[in-house]
Amino acid sequence: MFKAGQIRKFLLLSLSFGVLMGLIFPIYASLFTEYKSEDHRIQFIISCCIAGIAVGLMAYFIAHMTLIKSIKMLYTYFNKISNGYLDGQISIEGDDEISKLTKDFNMMTDFLNLIISSIKDESLKVGTNSEFTKNRIENLNCDIEYITEAIQSLTSSTEETSAATTEMENS
Repeated sequence: MFKAGQIRKFLLLSLSFGVLMGLIFPIYASLFTEYKSEDHRIQFIISCCIAGIAVGLMAYFIAHMTLIKSIKMLYTYFNKISNGYLDGQISIEGDDEISKLTKDFNMMTDFLNLIISSIKDESLKVGTNSEFTKNRIENLNCDIEYITEAIQSLTSSTEETSAATTEMENS
């Protein structure tokens, strides 16, 4: 029924506080009243303990409706972020620690979105630059082939000229 941890501790503390108040109040009340009998005193103590437990439970449920509900909302969004969902913003009004935590959480998600956007932009630049570099290398390879063919052509021409020169000298 109850989750282990801080919520359960808070419930137990609320109930303990209620019981404590139920036990202390009859002592305080005895300073101002007299009981008709011992049975009335015991009934009053039991009634005070029951009222104290009720007050403790009410304190727990009021805290659950306000504080714990906000913490659970934060917990839900933390889980979403851990699964990659970064589009949500939490809105908890106030100037207490929970609302400050919420504002910091929203700033964190904005910052993560900014980082991711920056990484996407940079990866697009890298992709564009790598495509440009690839095209330049292909052009250089074509130029090298053309130069190689030109050198081979010059080498052939030089060999032919050399052979013709040698023939002329021998004739």
